[in-house]
Amino acid sequence: MRFLEGWPVFYSLRTRLTFAFILLLVIPFVTMVVVLTKVSDSVIGKSIEHSTGQTMDQYASYVNMVNAQLEDVANQVLSNDVTQQWVASQLDPNIPFEKRVSLNTELRKYLSSIALNHSAVASITVFSNNGTAVAVGLIDAHAAVPGVGATRPGQMTLVMGTSLCHMLLSDREAQVEGICGVVEDGIVSGLFGYEAGQPAVGDLFAWYVKEGVPGYVERQAAGEGVDVHAWLERRAAQREPGQHSLPALDWWNGNRSVLVDAGLSGVLVGLTLQTKPEDIYRALLEATAFGTRRIIDAFTTAGLKVDELFACGGLPQRNRLLMQIYADVTGREIKISATPQTSALGAAMFGAVAAGAERGGYDTIGQAAARMARVREETVRPIAANVAAYCCRSRNLTVEQPPTMT
Repeated sequence: MRFLEGWPVFYSLRTRLTFAFILLLVIPFVTMVVVLTKVSDSVIGKSIEHSTGQTMDQYASYVNMVNAQLEDVANQVLSNDVTQQWVASQLDPNIPFEKRVSLNTELRKYLSSIALNHSAVASITVFSNNGTAVAVGLIDAHAAVPGVGATRPGQMTLVMGTSLCHMLLSDREAQVEGICGVVEDGIVSGLFGYEAGQPAVGDLFAWYVKEGVPGYVERQAAGEGVDVHAWLERRAAQREPGQHSLPALDWWNGNRSVLVDAGLSGVLVGLTLQTKPEDIYRALLEATAFGTRRIIDAFTTAGLKVDELFACGGLPQRNRLLMQIYADVTGREIKISATPQTSALGAAMFGAVAAGAERGGYDTIGQAAARMARVREETVRPIAANVAAYCCRSRNLTVEQPPTMT
């Protein structure tokens, strides 16, 4: 015991009591904590596993219920007289065009009423015991309409990305040349939702950047620290309307509206040895703008008002020149969405309406849009001199008079 010499305090009563306390209380307590921790982890794990299993069972039951209801809806649609007449019209080449259009319209109305009114798609809940509301499914471009705040007649939304969708709200139905469809209550309840479109816009610009620009453009863009689109836009903006004298038709992916012909191909006329890449790029931007102008003219010729233009999607967020050209070619002020995910915002609005005001949402899509939609304070306004220049250029493309600037 030599190692204890000089440590007489070790044999004091206090020390002995301290060691006894450690042996009798602290060590058992620590052991108990370790054991209980392991037991509680096991209990919690089993509880979570059981709860997860119940939730998955509930979800599986929900999916089965929805599948059964949707099957009922499908049978109802297929057996309906409207559907049967439409199917017969597709198989009969002798049916007059006017009758075919009328049957198409009737089918759209019928399908819209099914989507809005049938419990299988309009009023199902995720779990019956919590009352979670699920909004009816909607096309992304349609959701973008209230996403920019458009809920009134005469408001048109340009959903601009790889392609372009033109969504117009109106308080009346009319036959419009070459539109993709019209459905009452199809976008906003109480209004007719019209849709037209161009199948290649962003895709057309991307095609040229990938397949058409020379190597020196890519090298210079990289040297300036910008992408090729930005490099071309910057230089194309230095050109005046008509300066390059390159008429173009944007039919690289066919024509959706107003010719409705997927077999058409694009046209670019007037190339010379002096033509620069930025000239071609600007010609393609202008071609898509004239396509939109032609669509707007089709609506107004049919007697429908186009009072306001909104734009959303990736292109308005990134390409200022493109939006200025659209304003100049159409002669109209364009309001641009303040969010890059406008369709998602619109979908959230419809979800808020499905919940209703009593659950913190809204009773109508108009109320939701008034509170949730955002557009930029700065709008894109047409420049009078450019409007006149584009009118002169477009006479050979059937546009003979300058649009009224709005």
